[in-house]
Amino acid sequence: MRRVDELLRSLLVWLVLGLSTSAAAVAAQATEAGAQAPIKFAVLAFRPKPETMARWQPLVDYLNDANIGRRFILEPLTYPEMQAAVKAHQVGVVLTQPANYIQLAHGEGLYSPLATMIGKEGELPLASFGGVILTRSDRQDIRGIGDLRGKRVAASETESLGGYLMQAFELLQSDIRLPEDARVITTGVPHDKAVYEVLAGRADAAFVRTGVIEAMQREGKLDRALIRILDGPKTEGFPLALSTRLYPEWALSAMPWLDDDTMRRIAAAILALPHGGEVARATKIHGFTIPGNYQPVEELMRQLRVPPFDVSPRFTLKDVWQRYQAWLVLSVLAGFLLLSLLVLRLLHTNRGLQAERGQTRELLRQLRDSESRYRALVSSSPDWIWEVDAQGVYTFSSPRVADMLGYSPEELIGRTPFDLMSEPEAERVRAKFTGIMRAGQAFSGLENTNRHKNGRTVVLETSGVPILDDAGQMVGYRGIDRDITARKQAEQELDSYRNHLEELVAERSAALQAAELRYRTVADFTYEWETWIGNDGAWLYCSPSCRRLTGRDAGEFMARPGLFLDIIHPDDRPEVARHLDDHHHLSEGVCQLAFRIVRADGAIAWMEHVCQPVHDEQGQYLGRRASNRDITDRRRAEIELIEARDAAMVANTAKNAFLANMSHEMRTPLHQISGMAQLVRREPLTPRQLERMDKLDVALRQMTGLIEKILELSKIESGRFALVEEPVEVEAVLRNVLALVQGKAEAKGLQLLTNVEPMPAGLLGDALHLQAALAYLADNAVKFTETGSVAIWVRVEAMGTSDVSLRFEVEDTGSGIAPEVLPRLFNIFEQADNSMTRRHGGAGIGLAMVRRLARIMGGDAGCSSTPGMGSTFWFTARLKKPA
Repeated sequence: MRRVDELLRSLLVWLVLGLSTSAAAVAAQATEAGAQAPIKFAVLAFRPKPETMARWQPLVDYLNDANIGRRFILEPLTYPEMQAAVKAHQVGVVLTQPANYIQLAHGEGLYSPLATMIGKEGELPLASFGGVILTRSDRQDIRGIGDLRGKRVAASETESLGGYLMQAFELLQSDIRLPEDARVITTGVPHDKAVYEVLAGRADAAFVRTGVIEAMQREGKLDRALIRILDGPKTEGFPLALSTRLYPEWALSAMPWLDDDTMRRIAAAILALPHGGEVARATKIHGFTIPGNYQPVEELMRQLRVPPFDVSPRFTLKDVWQRYQAWLVLSVLAGFLLLSLLVLRLLHTNRGLQAERGQTRELLRQLRDSESRYRALVSSSPDWIWEVDAQGVYTFSSPRVADMLGYSPEELIGRTPFDLMSEPEAERVRAKFTGIMRAGQAFSGLENTNRHKNGRTVVLETSGVPILDDAGQMVGYRGIDRDITARKQAEQELDSYRNHLEELVAERSAALQAAELRYRTVADFTYEWETWIGNDGAWLYCSPSCRRLTGRDAGEFMARPGLFLDIIHPDDRPEVARHLDDHHHLSEGVCQLAFRIVRADGAIAWMEHVCQPVHDEQGQYLGRRASNRDITDRRRAEIELIEARDAAMVANTAKNAFLANMSHEMRTPLHQISGMAQLVRREPLTPRQLERMDKLDVALRQMTGLIEKILELSKIESGRFALVEEPVEVEAVLRNVLALVQGKAEAKGLQLLTNVEPMPAGLLGDALHLQAALAYLADNAVKFTETGSVAIWVRVEAMGTSDVSLRFEVEDTGSGIAPEVLPRLFNIFEQADNSMTRRHGGAGIGLAMVRRLARIMGGDAGCSSTPGMGSTFWFTARLKKPA
C-alpha cells in the first residue's frame, strides 16, 4: 500500500509540473485570480486559535506559492463556528476531524475528501488512528471491555472521536451502551486528565486517543507499569497502544461551490507536499495521502446515534406506497398464503404443544426441586464448595469458608486461592494447578496449606472438575475443599510414636518374651513406676519403683490388680475408674491424667499417669502400658505460686485503691491552699512576699500535676482505663504539642524541629492520650536540654490490613543518659539523675505512664542515648484504618 501511495504522489507531481509549463496560461490565471476573492481555508481549532493559526499558516503559505490560481486565507474555527461558516458558504476548503467531516457532509453536502492527513506520533507517520481503553494494572476485576458495565469511565469530552466515540462503539459491540450502562466522567482536554483520574482512583477506566500513552511516557508523566491496556479488535502492524478499530485521520475537503479545476489543483498541491519536508515539520504532521475510507466513521456515528444521525428520518404511508407498491401487493398475497399455511400448521401442532406444555411444567418443577436440593446441599455441606474462572479468580464460594479460613464469601470473590497461601506454597500449588488447567482435567486429593484470617495454618484437601461452556471450552473450575488439619496432625503424631510403639508391641510368643525381657531390664531400674496391663485386665509387669511411690511391693499389684484402684484418693477414684474402663479410647492414642493416691503410711501423693495402647504387628490390641510419676512437689509448688499470685493481685488492688483514695484526699487541701493563695494575692504584698507566692503557685501546679498522674496511673493499673476511638489527625496532635513547649524552648534558645511522614487518611484512635504521651516526652526533652535543638519525628513503622503502627520519636541534644540507668528508666518512681530532677522537678511517674499508655494502644516505649551527645525517647501506637 505504501508503494502505491508513493506512485500516486509521483504521478500527481508530474501532473503539477505539466500544468506549470504553460506560462501564458498561468499568467492569465494569475491575472484572473487577482480579480477573484480569496478562498478561506478553515481548520478545526480544538486548541486556542492563536496556537492553531501558528501551526497551520505554513500549509496555507505553501498553497499560495503552488500556482493554484487562487489566494488562500487561514481561518481557525471551533465546532459551532465551522458549522455556521460552511452553512453560510463562507469557506472554501475545510480540514477537520473525521466525525466533524461526516456531520458537514450530511448537513451541508460536502464533497468526498481531496486527501487524508498523515499524522505523526513521535517519529512515526500514521494515516490512521484509534482509541485506547486503560485501567490500573492492579484492578483484577477489569480484564476486558465487557467488564466495564457499571464502572466509572473518564474521557476528555463526549464529542471526541478518538477520545470517546471509538471506545463507545467498541463497548456497544459488547452490549454496553454509554452513558446508560456506565458512568461517564468528562475531564476536558488534554487527554492526560482522564489518565490521572484512573491513577487517582476516581475513575475505573479511561478513554484516550492513540499516542497519548506513549507521549506521556516520553515526557516522564506516566509509569507504564501502573496501567493495563484493554485489548479490542486485533490490528496487525499498528505500533501504538490500541483498543479499538483504526479510522482514517483528518479529512481535507472542498466545498461544492468551488469549481472543479480549482479543486483538482488544490488536491494536486496537497498530495505533492513532500512527506516529512519543511512544511510538514512546521505543521507537526508527516504529510497528506489519497483519501481514506470514511464509511466506517459514518457507520460508527449511525450506531451511536450521534448528530446528524440522532433523529430518525420522517416518512409517510404515501411515500411507502408510491415506492414499494408492487412489493406491497406481492407481500400481502404472500402473507395471506403464508398465514393460511401457518394456521393449518398451528392446528396440526396444537395437540403436541399441549402435551409439551405439560412436560415443560414438570421439567420446571423438577428443575426448581433440583436447584433447591443443590442450595440446601451447598449450605449444609461440611465442606467448602467454590468456583473459579479461567484465570483462577473466585466467582462463587459457599458460606462454609468462614468456618475453615475465617473469610466471608464476599471477601473471597475477586481473589485467587494463591492469595491465601505463603509464597513458597503458592508457587508449588500454582505450578501443579496450572498443568491441571492446561490439560482441562479433573483432579482430587490436592493438598495445600493455607493461612486462616487469624494467622493460623489450615491444611485443605482440594478436588475439582472443569466447567465447560456450550461450545465445550473450559471457562473455569468447580470444586470442594475439606479441612484435613486435624487428620494431618494426627498422622504426624502417629508417625512420631510409631517407632516407640513398635518396641512395646508384644505377642504371646518368643518375640514377645524377648521384648518383655529387654523392657523389664530397663523398667526395673527406672525412677517412674512402670506398668503393663493386658487386654484382659491382668498385670503383665509392675516395676520395683512402686515401693518408693506407694509403699507397696510390685507383687501385691501383680497378685491383685484391683489394688491399684483401691489406693486412689476417694475424690479422684471415679475419674480413674472411667479411664481404666475406656478400652476403646485407650486403643486409639495416648492418654494423660493426674490424680492422688493414699500411700501405705497414709500420706497423700500426687501421680502423673501417662497411658498408651500396645498392638502387635497386625494391629491387634494387646493391652496398655502406663508410666506413673510422683509430682507431689510440683503440685505443691503450683499451689504456692497460685496463692502468691492471688496475694500479689490483692496487694496490687489495695495499692491502686490507696493511690486513688490518696489522690482524691490530697485534692481537697490543695484546693484550699490554692484558694487561700488567691485571697492572699488580693492584699497588698511586698516584692519578697510576691516572690514567695509565685513559688507557692509553682509548687501547687507541680503537686496538682503529680496527683493527676497518680490518678491516671491508678486507672491503668486497676484496669479501669479505657481508650477512646475517634478520628486522629496526626498533624493536629503535633501542632498542639508544639504549642505546649514552644514558649519554654524559645526561653532557652532551643530550636524545635519536626517531620511527619505521609499518613493514611481517616485513622482512628485516642488522640488525647497520644498527645499526652508525646507532650510529656517533648516537655522532658526541653526541660533537660540546655543548648541545641529538640526534634520530633512521626513515621509509619508498619502497615497492616486493618491497622497501622505509628512511631513517635523525640530527639534532644542534652547531656544524655548513662547506659546502666536505661534499663530502669521507665520504672515508676525511677529517675535518671537525682541532681537534675531536684533542679527541674519530677517524681519519676511520667515515663512509666508513657510506656503503659503505649502498651495499652498496642505499642511500646523506649529510649536510646549517648552520654554527652543527647537522647532519643520513642513510643509506638497502633491506630485503626477506616472500614
